Amino acid sequence: MNDRGLTEENGRQLSGKKGGGTGKGGKKGDCTEGYTVISSCDTIIDEPGRYVLEKNLKCEDSDLFGVAIRANDVRLDCQGNQIIGGDVGDIGIDISGANHVSIANCHVRNFNSGLFVSSFISGPWDDVVIEDSSFNKNFIGMSFFDDGNSESNRYTIVGSKALENDLDGLQAFEAHGTIVSSTFSKNFGSVEIGVAGVGVFFVSGSATLIDVTANNNGGGGILSFSAEVESISSEYCGNDEASSTDLFLYGDIAVDGSLVAQGNACETSIPMMVGGRDVCECLCKGKNKSKGVSGTGGASADVSSVSSGSSRPQAIPADDTIALLSKGLK
Repeated sequence: MNDRGLTEENGRQLSGKKGGGTGKGGKKGDCTEGYTVISSCDTIIDEPGRYVLEKNLKCEDSDLFGVAIRANDVRLDCQGNQIIGGDVGDIGIDISGANHVSIANCHVRNFNSGLFVSSFISGPWDDVVIEDSSFNKNFIGMSFFDDGNSESNRYTIVGSKALENDLDGLQAFEAHGTIVSSTFSKNFGSVEIGVAGVGVFFVSGSATLIDVTANNNGGGGILSFSAEVESISSEYCGNDEASSTDLFLYGDIAVDGSLVAQGNACETSIPMMVGGRDVCECLCKGKNKSKGVSGTGGASADVSSVSSGSSRPQAIPADDTIALLSKGLK
């Protein structure tokens, strides 16, 4: 037990005293009109309910996270307020062992991971929805991790952003996502660890992207290994070109797995050719310029036999990412 009355394991706080909106010292939030008001960082939500921020949360260096969710049927509405990390902030919003969780109108910055959803701390998770939120200027914008032993690992992102993060906008490992009308741009990468940032990075699992923008990232728009990816009416432009780090580059789209592409705008810096056809359907500059994909309904392309460099140089696998986060890398 630490001085907050919380149990710790591997540097991560796991549980707090009972009561919605438990904060520092086990204090409860103020319940107003059916909501519990969260007023401090290191708050652990361990009961179902609706929770709100009425002002920005500025975390101290000693705070491991902004808000942690460990209960089912939770809605956190920041009402447009920010959760801001300290100099060594770990995680902005931490979700583990929780189902049917929604995060709305939250703006999270200056953490190692703005959003961290995993099964490693408190067990499996499922049905996590992110709405109208931003995870900008963190080390990693959003992360979704599963241990591969559960089918309950679905997430939905709608109308949200992950911009100008030091590494990737979104990382998803063994998870299944639907991403709609969201932007993952200007994530340049880290010279310190030698990795160029990408907009969205998938390993195994699956993802459907509709009306997604991933432009001007340091290392690529989409990078995917062994995942089933479907991209519809999305834009991946200017990736690689924005990098001044001379790190390994991936082009606008690099997929080693399966890809279904329909109505996307992109121009691969490192062409991924399938049967002589580019997986992109039109150029970023200039509308309706075909790049060889026949038909008006898009193309379905299996690129499992195409090499995308086979491995991401010095990329962070799931276990190492968790280790870095727990160490407070910034």
